[in-house]
This record gives sequence, structure tokens and C-alpha cells, in this order.
Amino acid sequence: MRPGHLPQLLGAANTGKGEKLRDVPRIIRAGITVAQIGEPLGFRGDRGQGFELRAAMPDGPLNESNVHTVIKSFFDAHKQAYGHAFEDQLVEIITLRAVGSAATEMLKLPELVRGGRNNPKAAELYTRDTVFDDGKAVPTPRYDRAKLLADDVIGGPALVVQHNSTTLVPPGYSASVLSHGDMRIARVG
Repeated sequence: MRPGHLPQLLGAANTGKGEKLRDVPRIIRAGITVAQIGEPLGFRGDRGQGFELRAAMPDGPLNESNVHTVIKSFFDAHKQAYGHAFEDQLVEIITLRAVGSAATEMLKLPELVRGGRNNPKAAELYTRDTVFDDGKAVPTPRYDRAKLLADDVIGGPALVVQHNSTTLVPPGYSASVLSHGDMRIARVG
């Protein structure tokens, strides 16, 4: 780091407004400190270096009194990784990274209305012959997955179709619709 650019660079790192640091994560621009983030930020050092090294960051914003600790941490990491460090060289911050976590509400998936039907006619679309491994054509109903309810059971052979996938229920198997819409396919008997 060039000493004359230090105040400008530190301001950019702490606010995310620097020209070279325009990709600093939004979490830093929001003013969240490293202590709140919980994991140190890191940066890559010398020009031309092809691998990123992490450097320990201080709690709170970077400033002229603590930036040298970050640089020393980088050189220590370089020595550990490569067996040497050119401490007379400039260090360039290439990437600042923040990893954060926050408490959130538990995701609550809606439960389907209970049906408990066997091969529900209300969900059947049509029936077509389908050839399975034995080479024989077997009448195979197609069901609309959106019309299946919790505890509905589809006996194979059948196909359950939806806008983005098709589920095969082979002969000798059945599909049970679970409370959140998942299907459990199991061998009959």
C-alpha cells in the first residue's frame, strides 16, 4: 500500500465507495463491523500472485493505526504458505470478503389438504400404453401432480407429471404423497 493513498483506501474499504473496491459486499456498505460478521475478511497480496491468502482483520473499521497489523498478517500467511515473504514489497488488496450469518425464522412449508385416495380419478389426465423393461405395452395412467393430495396413493405403473418433471411409478411399486407434497415410491408387498 502506498502511504499517500492509505486514508483514501481505508475510507473506500470501510464504505464500499472506492473505485477499485466497488465490489465490496453490501454487508460492509451497511456498516456491519468484522466483530458482527464473525469471520475475518481476507485479501490477496502481491501483484501477479495467483492464489489468495487470508489475512486476519481487526474488529471494526480499518484505519491507519491497525492496517499495518493486517499487512503483517498477510506476510505471515505468505511465509507459512510459501516459506518466504517480501516484506519490502507493496501489498495490494484485491478482494475483501465477508461471510455473515443471521438468525432467521424456520421455513414453514404449507401442508397439503388430506386426501387419502387410491388412484384418484380427479388427478388422472389420461391413459396411454407404455412399454417397460419386459417389452410389453401396459396401459399406464398419467396423473397431474398439482391435483394430488396428502396421503393419496398411486399404484404403478403410472406417470405423475408436472410442469418441470415427470415421475415414473414402475409396475409393482406405489407412490405415496406426503404431507408437504413429496412422494415416496416403494415396492409393493
